[in-house]
Amino acid sequence: PSIIFLQDKKRNAKMHRNENAKNYYTCHDKSINNLGFIEFTNIYYHQEDITDYVRSQNIKTYYTLEFNSDEVKFNNEPVDLTELGSLNDSKEKLFLLFDKTISFQKYIEFKEHILKLDSLQLIIDNDEFIY
Repeated sequence: PSIIFLQDKKRNAKMHRNENAKNYYTCHDKSINNLGFIEFTNIYYHQEDITDYVRSQNIKTYYTLEFNSDEVKFNNEPVDLTELGSLNDSKEKLFLLFDKTISFQKYIEFKEHILKLDSLQLIIDNDEFIY
């Protein structure tokens, strides 16, 4: 909720608005002792059910990748993170769903992993869902 509030405040600012400014999550990669950055300027976080959203947007075909503390699911089927690169059947929308109980660190780890997948042919949508 705090991130949603800050993004809305920035998007709706009338004065002192810099159209070129970007928002980044900063994280420390302990394995190489370096800072990493994940941009979230154009990410829209939703706390509504994805089925309501896709219905309201008239989206017919889409995939989901759901992250919770116990497992990762692709279209409600458990999948190993290492297998995500093989999910390249089409150029359909892929929505990311996150359990609200996962830690921020886990969220960043999942996002980093997905963003590194060069072979992923699905289009990762800018709308993310927190349930």
